[in-house]
Amino acid sequence: HVARAVELAGESDGLTQPHPKSGCVLVAADGGVVAETFQLGQGGARAEVLAADAANGGAAGGCAYLNLEPVHGNDAGEDAGVNALHRAGVTRVVIGIAHPIPGTRHAAVDALRARGVHVVVLGDDDLDEREEEAKQRGEASGASREGEMLRAATREVVAAARARNRALLYRVATGRPFSVLKYAMTVDGKIATTSGHSSWVTGPTARGAVWAERARSDAVVVGGSTVRRDNPNLTTRRKDGHLPARVVLSRTMDLPGVEEENYGLGTYDTQDDGDDGEMAAARAEKRRKPRTNLWDTSEAPTIVMTRTGARPEFQAQLRELGVEVIEFDDLTPSAVAEYCGKRGYLQLFWECGGGLAAPALNDVVIHHVMAFIAPKIIGSSGGPAPSPVGETGLDLMTDAMTLRGLALSTHGRDVLLSGYLPAVNTSGRLKRDGDGDGDGDGD
Repeated sequence: HVARAVELAGESDGLTQPHPKSGCVLVAADGGVVAETFQLGQGGARAEVLAADAANGGAAGGCAYLNLEPVHGNDAGEDAGVNALHRAGVTRVVIGIAHPIPGTRHAAVDALRARGVHVVVLGDDDLDEREEEAKQRGEASGASREGEMLRAATREVVAAARARNRALLYRVATGRPFSVLKYAMTVDGKIATTSGHSSWVTGPTARGAVWAERARSDAVVVGGSTVRRDNPNLTTRRKDGHLPARVVLSRTMDLPGVEEENYGLGTYDTQDDGDDGEMAAARAEKRRKPRTNLWDTSEAPTIVMTRTGARPEFQAQLRELGVEVIEFDDLTPSAVAEYCGKRGYLQLFWECGGGLAAPALNDVVIHHVMAFIAPKIIGSSGGPAPSPVGETGLDLMTDAMTLRGLALSTHGRDVLLSGYLPAVNTSGRLKRDGDGDGDGDGD
């Protein structure tokens, strides 16, 4: 049932940021499920409150299953989760993981226990105690097998609960947002043609997955070259739910002016890519909005981050349009991550070109990579075509940044390869003569 609570919490993706994702399952005393809920949006009723209302007394004497310990405190509304579980009449609560924020961790657990509710937190280190309980209920050999199964199942559920709120856990642990680097490339590793045209590398299904990931993020980050080349919107294409800020990094403020036409070289139309309706709509939108889309803050906020003193007159013009401009003495991906952590952001979604992706990787800012691969080959034409990652300074294949925890999925005709980067991205220098998968691309 905790696994089901984790699954339910996923239904609030893109709706609750920057708050955690929570799900609740209420089970009656006879074992029947009487309520399954998740928090519907920012500031909305908590999953436990919705579940207690839905159960309407049917969970009395039963058990509640949660993916995450609810917030509990003295401020208005912070006792809603505990009060709802008490009102539901459950005598036992099983929680995937405790709340990670210091001062909040175990506050709800202690409050429930003070009301006579038996609480188990699977993510706490009490597996040995529960294995001992299993031994006491059966013969030694059977209990041992039961204990091993219990440990395996518990670890799997706890891992899923942590993954569901990975951004929150990361920010609490480091003070920085969890950062995802996304790019779309052809089979031969190009994100655009030599001329800069990039519409579209992937199909509509893959682009829909990108919009969903934007909705899970607090900010979408690009560099100035992306603004000049593509004139992106960087919105979620949703009418409801969370709207991430659109962040532009530009040391020199070399960006299109507020009245300057910006049709975007990367998005001029040459071929419909089998997506006639969407391409036609995009062309019509370009005709209606020839200027830089990010300077229109009516749909989503825009933040420009630059070096101190860069083009102050232009900064003033942007501020008049509602664009927030933040100055840094030294504008680096690391400094941006630190700043966004102080703003309370949980996740940054980097949709930048190779020129910004490389320093972000070198600064160990990126934690997860989403690489969409289209079944296309474009090569080059009169010069090199851009690739997803620019100059990193790595000379040897053994110094490559290696993804862990790989996942592979298909989105229409396109393939998504995703994985995590360790805290130190490259370990190759320690094992140049070690256990590689091959000696080179020819193997």
